[in-house]
Amino acid sequence: MLNSFARHDYLQGIHVALTAAKASEGLRDARRGPTKALLFVEVIHGPHDQVPQRTESQLFGYQRSRDDVVAVVPPWRRTPTEMRVYNFDAILPLGLLVYSEK
Repeated sequence: MLNSFARHDYLQGIHVALTAAKASEGLRDARRGPTKALLFVEVIHGPHDQVPQRTESQLFGYQRSRDDVVAVVPPWRRTPTEMRVYNFDAILPLGLLVYSEK
C-alpha cells in the first residue's frame, strides 16, 4: 500500500491529469456516457499489491473482463508524449480505474 504522503501525491496527480483532460478533451459526465482522459494506464489482475504489471504493448487490444482493473501510472513516471487516450467507465477507490480503449 502507498503511505499517506505517496497516496496523496498519486491521487493529486490523477486529479490534475483528469482536470487537464477535461479542459482539452471535453470530459463528459459519467452519468451520460464514458469519459475520456489523457492518462497512461497499466492492467493488473487480482489484489493490486500482488500482481505483475503489463507492458504498453500488451495493453493495446486487451479485452476487459470483470476482474480486470487499471491503475494510473504516477505522472512523474511518464512524459506527455508517452500518454495515450482511453475511455474511463468509472473511478474506483485508491485511484483505480475501470476502462475501455477508445
